[in-house]
Amino acid sequence: MLRNLLAAIIIASTAAAISSCKQFMPGKNTDGKVKFIVGEVTLNGKKATPGGTVRFGDVIETGDQSSCEIIIAGKNLMVLAPSTRLLYRVTTRESNLELSRGALGAIIRNKDATGDMYIKTPTVTASVRGTIFYIAVENPDKTYTCTCNGRIHYKPEQGGGMLSKPTGDAGEKMVAASHHEAYYYIRDKGSIKIEKAGLKYHSDEAMDKEAAVIGETVDWTKIE
Repeated sequence: MLRNLLAAIIIASTAAAISSCKQFMPGKNTDGKVKFIVGEVTLNGKKATPGGTVRFGDVIETGDQSSCEIIIAGKNLMVLAPSTRLLYRVTTRESNLELSRGALGAIIRNKDATGDMYIKTPTVTASVRGTIFYIAVENPDKTYTCTCNGRIHYKPEQGGGMLSKPTGDAGEKMVAASHHEAYYYIRDKGSIKIEKAGLKYHSDEAMDKEAAVIGETVDWTKIE
């Protein structure tokens, strides 16, 4: 009887372990494709070319007066502005990108290819759950964020904003917008402050044009 009991415990433990593995199994890496390039763009320090593959862990950089488009799984588009550096880490379960300088505009229509997406900047991390956005790192202490259409959760980086409110509603913030809601996240004397911002760097026309690249349209009258 003891032997049967031990066998039952082993089987139950194994089943639980398998279930846990299935629940927490990491997603598959999702490659991107360079669609369009203007000027000088590098991929891991080497010249990038249209049609090139962007893989997990790659670093994409654009030169002055340069830009590029990256398509992910056909229905997601990222546009890198001049003087941008982006660490690309995209998987089907979760994506973690780092924008250390420059600006990134994106339209995310196929979440199955990216999972929840996190964009880390020097002052704030944006948690994106399928939406249209524009983020610009103006300098290491100042980041511009625009929720163009959709919902994004913003969390200031460590070192400020969670308990004190120096000059604004500093702290974690959920932004839901159908037509551009923008904020600055600014590091000031060891804390992060939030300031309301206007529409900068992009426009409806620019985002509509980007959406057309992947065969999509934007309804600016409702949150998509």
